[in-house]
Amino acid sequence: MQNNSLAKQVIIGLGSNQNSLINLRRVLLEIRRQSNFKILKVSRIYESTAQLPDGAPLDWDHDYLNAAVLVEVKNFDPLALLRQLKVIETHIGRGKSEKWAPRIIDLDILYIKNFSFQSESLQIPHSLLAERPFAFLPALEVQPDMTLIKKNNLQAFNTKISDRFFWTEFVGILNVTPDSFSDGGKYTERDQFLEQARKLIHDGADYLDIGAESTRPGAAALSPTEEFLRLSPAFCYLEELKKEGLQFKVSIDSRYEQTIRQVAQNYKIDLINDVSGLSNDKMLDIIKEYNLSAVCMHSLSVPADKDIVLKSDCDPVEEISKWWTLREKAFSDFGINPDHIYFDPGFGFGKTTEQSRYLINHLEAFSPIQHKFFLGYSRKSFLGDVADKDLATAQITQNINPAFCQLVRVHNIEIQKKILSTSNAV
Repeated sequence: MQNNSLAKQVIIGLGSNQNSLINLRRVLLEIRRQSNFKILKVSRIYESTAQLPDGAPLDWDHDYLNAAVLVEVKNFDPLALLRQLKVIETHIGRGKSEKWAPRIIDLDILYIKNFSFQSESLQIPHSLLAERPFAFLPALEVQPDMTLIKKNNLQAFNTKISDRFFWTEFVGILNVTPDSFSDGGKYTERDQFLEQARKLIHDGADYLDIGAESTRPGAAALSPTEEFLRLSPAFCYLEELKKEGLQFKVSIDSRYEQTIRQVAQNYKIDLINDVSGLSNDKMLDIIKEYNLSAVCMHSLSVPADKDIVLKSDCDPVEEISKWWTLREKAFSDFGINPDHIYFDPGFGFGKTTEQSRYLINHLEAFSPIQHKFFLGYSRKSFLGDVADKDLATAQITQNINPAFCQLVRVHNIEIQKKILSTSNAV
C-alpha cells in the first residue's frame, strides 16, 4: 500500500469548449487559490477539434481549448483530489451533461510520476492519455520526462499549440504625455495616437491603457484639471476607433479620483490603473458606482523617487504583503467585489533595482494573495542597461508563471505574444 500522505506533483488536464478561454483562465485562478496546491508549471494553450460520437448534434461540434498544469498537492490522496477538482468544476459552472456533450470545464488527473492508482472512479495515469494528443502534449510540456508505454498519432484531432489564445490578457500602453520615460510626446497628436492604437489592437491588445501623467522619477506632477485636458481628446479618438468596429477595453492610468469621475461620466471605461494604490476612498466609491475593475499598485511615492525605497534589509514580499492585507480590509469594508481588484507589486516604485528583480523572480511567494495579478515591467530601468528593452521585457514575460499574471501591461504586444507562443516548445 502506497503512502499518500506526502506531497506529490500531479499533472492536471484542463479543457473547455464553451466560452473556453474565459473558463480556462477562471479555473487556473481557482487552482492557484487552493491552499493545498502549489502551481509549478503551466503549459501553453492548445486547440483541437471536438471528439464526437456518431450522430452527435451539430451544436456539439465546437473546438476545444486544452492545457495542463503541474501542481504540487499537499497531503496527497487521489480520491480526495478528484473530489476537490469536481468542486472546482461545479464552482466554474459545470453541471450534469451527456457524455461527449460540450463542456464548460473539464478537469482530469492525467499523470503522476512513479505513481499508479486504479479505482472505479479514477485511474492514474489516465487510461486514454497516450491516445489523446490534446491532453498528452500539454502534459509533456509541463513534465518533459513523462513516460508512457505508447504514443499514438499526436496529430489527431488537429491538435496544435494556439497562436491566438493566451493565459494573460494584454494591456497596451498608450501615453499622451510629453515626458514619459519611453514614449513621451509620440502620441499626443490625433493621427499618431490612432495609428499606434490600431497597431496595439491589431497585435492583440485586450485593453488600451491611456495615461496623461508621467510617473517616472523626476517627472512633474499634474493637477487633475491639467490631466483631464490631456485625456479628453484621447478618449474622443477612442470613440472613433469603436465606430470603426475595433474591439478593445479601456483602462485609464490615473491616481486622481476627480479625473476618473470626469472621464467615467463622459466615456465608457473598464479599468482604473491607480499607481497610488487606491489610497483615496473616493476612488473606491467610483469603483462601486460605475461597477469598474481597478488595479491597486504598491508605491511609496508618485511620481517615483529613487531615494524613497523599501529598507535594504527587509523582505520585499513580506512588506508588500503586509500593505496588501490593509488594502484588502479597505476593499472589504467598502463592499468591493474581490474579483474587481488587481494586485500590482509596483516594480520600480519604491524599490531598488535588486528588489524589483527579486519580486519578478518570486511572484509565487505572493500565493496567499487571492486577487488577480497585474504586472507592469515593460522597458523599466530594473531590466538593466540593455540596447533592446522590448527583448529584455520578453525574457521576463516568457518566464512568468501564468497563474500569477492575469494582466500584463506592455509597450510592444507583438513581441510579447510571439515569445509566449514559442517558449517551452515541445
